[in-house]
Amino acid sequence: MAQNSKYPLVDFSYAFQKLVVWLTELEIGTCWMGGTFNRNSFEQEIQLEGGVFIPCITPIGYPHQKQRVFDKALRYVVKLIIKSHGKSFL
Repeated sequence: MAQNSKYPLVDFSYAFQKLVVWLTELEIGTCWMGGTFNRNSFEQEIQLEGGVFIPCITPIGYPHQKQRVFDKALRYVVKLIIKSHGKSFL
């Protein structure tokens, strides 16, 4: 992140989103993973130096052409939960 920036997380997010859009244009699958990954385990795995903060990560790869039945069912259930209870329920 830019060290002299007034809003370093905003700058990072903008650059990260540009990466996601570029990869999507190349038909490479991505997704934001902010608070959904175990930060401590990840930092140990990549042997991150102390004091370095990683706001989010993204897996990249080529998506399957067909969705599995489980994936379709899970997406359906999540949509129902959001419709019934709102996003705050998740």
